[in-house]
Amino acid sequence: MERDGWIVQPLSTIEHIFRENETSYQEKIESFFKTQLQTTNIDDKIPSLNDVAFPALSNNSLVQFRCMIQDMFDPEFYFEIYNTKNLQTNEMRKQLGRYRECAESPPGCDIQHDSCDNVTLDRHTLYCVPIPGETAWVKQGLQTMSVYNTPSTSKPFTSHKRPLDDITTDQPITASESEMVVEGSKRLKCEDGRAECEGGSVGVVGQPGFNFPLPDQTGPVCLAKVYTNSDSPVFKLNDVVLFYGVLTFQPSLNHEPASQGDEEMCEFLDPTSGLDLDAHQRMLPSLFPRLHVLHYKHLLHINPTLPRTLTTPSQTEKLLEDLVSVRTDVFNILVEVLYGDSLAAEYLLLHLLSHVYARRNIISLGQLSLSLSHLPDGSRLPTALNTLFQSILEKCYMFEMTLSAMNASLLRPKKDYTHNRLTAGILQLSDRTNLIVNETALQPGQLDNNGVYNVKSLADLISWQKVEYDFGYHTTDFAANIAVLTLSEGRSVLPSDCQVPLKPVCGHTLDSVGVVHTITTAIHDSVLQRMREYLTVGKLVHYELSTSIQQMVQDDFVEMRKQDPHRMTPDDLHKLLTIARLVSLSEGQTCLTDSSWNKAKRLETERRRRVELVRAPRPTNMEE
Repeated sequence: MERDGWIVQPLSTIEHIFRENETSYQEKIESFFKTQLQTTNIDDKIPSLNDVAFPALSNNSLVQFRCMIQDMFDPEFYFEIYNTKNLQTNEMRKQLGRYRECAESPPGCDIQHDSCDNVTLDRHTLYCVPIPGETAWVKQGLQTMSVYNTPSTSKPFTSHKRPLDDITTDQPITASESEMVVEGSKRLKCEDGRAECEGGSVGVVGQPGFNFPLPDQTGPVCLAKVYTNSDSPVFKLNDVVLFYGVLTFQPSLNHEPASQGDEEMCEFLDPTSGLDLDAHQRMLPSLFPRLHVLHYKHLLHINPTLPRTLTTPSQTEKLLEDLVSVRTDVFNILVEVLYGDSLAAEYLLLHLLSHVYARRNIISLGQLSLSLSHLPDGSRLPTALNTLFQSILEKCYMFEMTLSAMNASLLRPKKDYTHNRLTAGILQLSDRTNLIVNETALQPGQLDNNGVYNVKSLADLISWQKVEYDFGYHTTDFAANIAVLTLSEGRSVLPSDCQVPLKPVCGHTLDSVGVVHTITTAIHDSVLQRMREYLTVGKLVHYELSTSIQQMVQDDFVEMRKQDPHRMTPDDLHKLLTIARLVSLSEGQTCLTDSSWNKAKRLETERRRRVELVRAPRPTNMEE
């Protein structure tokens, strides 16, 4: 398909705007690309790093990248404006360094590094990875929407010992090819004596080289270079962002400097080249391409069948009104998977719609962590729910809480000062991610120090929606928005907002995996799509409490306190308001009603009764 010139050669467009507006070029460039990138269906014309294999992309072309910000480096300095001198005519000319990895000079010209007309600014560098836990249907849906679509498969190498010049050409490689490149470049360097052969291969997918939060995660990574005049922070860790920018995989930066002067200039133009890393750990641009950001969009959701920008309450309310009829389908599926337990299905549906919508001091409003306890012995429900969630949710991950995993895994991110990076942890997830913690895999044994810290990290996430990041000499709490579902055979060792002991219906099949397989293969695509949209929009819609309803809730709370002060505390009221809110949203209502409030009270009464029954000591027969 024929693409516009500003997509194929964005630097030429930028150069043209700069020459015509040397005094106001920044605003003109930003305005031009913002206008172009807001055109309907323009994303279909722009290749995405998520979908297109690197060999199909051109250096200095315009691409998009749907990602999560995993790390943030210190600002780096670059030449915004610099002079070049024609070596034949001695003519001086200004050049624009913005959106380029290095200062470049036209043929026959030389950069005047000491010119008083040079302007040095700084830009922010963000380390970006594919969205952790992004489900397969989301990836496939976004990929098939693009008309610029080539298979994202790796181009096989004919030899692992190609010259380094061949490896660092204008055709970068995907993460899946990185192991061969790292090993090949290590071998070459060892052969000509420029580096020691130490350590194992770094840069393998799922290993620290690419710093993915989740094990076995795949996909491209990049360093996003952001140009902003704002003093206030635009991005924060774990933000999900759609970046549009100039893709650069500068081959020259892959080679070691020939002299000390070259090394100093390389470090000035690329701060990552000066890190205290082994040679095979350097962020080579062929492995970690740079993306010079022209425009960006913060993504509240990644559902491919919904508009990307759902910003007005009227939009989401109208969508929820149209989708609420599918609630019955979602509920019935959950009932079937949960062995016919309708109460557990109600709470699981509310859990799937829950998210943190506001914070008051240390309290996270809107969260509803759920513990499904007393699973039957040998139950495969964790696998069944994970499979179901992968089919209907945008982002999901199941953590197998085995003893070895608790002792060996890194759940909270940790600062690596040696390599000057934030080592990702499993709990470094983006907002509105669903996390399943499978406690049924836990066996008796001894937790080491790391295991104890991991239990605490999970408990803090569930209770306070925060994750403690380890910076060595101190820790810092980062706000989270992760819906946590714990599954256990007895009472969970982790806290929760609601514990629901599972109560299978007599005669109902216990083959939950088979039930999910039957449902997902038999359900019509249009119904499945509406279910996905329903669960997405339910988290985005605006909700409010009218003055009259607030007074009704207050009066009801006073009456319940009179009947039994110990069974209705302020914390219980907060939980009840959260459940009532989710009941309203699940039924397509954007404000609390009498019926939703009463239903929430009935659900809580039944849940508490069931919890008391499983906690009560069993009666024993006494012989006289």
